[in-house]
Amino acid sequence: MIVTCDTSPLLVLAKTGRLELLGTLYDEVWIPSAVLEEVQDPDRSDTKAIRRWCRNESSVSIHAVAEAVRESIPEELGRGERAAIALAVARDADLVILDDQEGRRAARAEGLAVTGTIGVLVEARAEGHIDSLRVELDRVVDAGLWISEAFYERLLREFGES
Repeated sequence: MIVTCDTSPLLVLAKTGRLELLGTLYDEVWIPSAVLEEVQDPDRSDTKAIRRWCRNESSVSIHAVAEAVRESIPEELGRGERAAIALAVARDADLVILDDQEGRRAARAEGLAVTGTIGVLVEARAEGHIDSLRVELDRVVDAGLWISEAFYERLLREFGES
């Protein structure tokens, strides 16, 4: 499976030490160059981890997206979101990973399959790559990703962790 990824999921997964899940779950992870440009702060450990991971993970490749392709994506989205959606459309990716609701809506409008950081964790738990969804959800919440209490509890019930 080929996925494209926006900045937010990369940052959250880096903050929680779980970037490797992307390479474990997916055959190819395409990162738009615009997303990589958003994670250039050399003083942040999460951005350093992302850049190191991009260099060292064999399933990761960086792709430029033609501006003409991005023009069909709503301008109110962030640069990285627009690039991730445009790359998925242009190269026919199987899935795009976005956390922002407006970005997810725009991706679906383009006919794309969409997931987010939580979806990556759920898939990793379902495939046995992580032992506790509760632990991972708590980590992403601590890293700054908002999740409703009802959704949190529903996920834990689904995996028998409530």
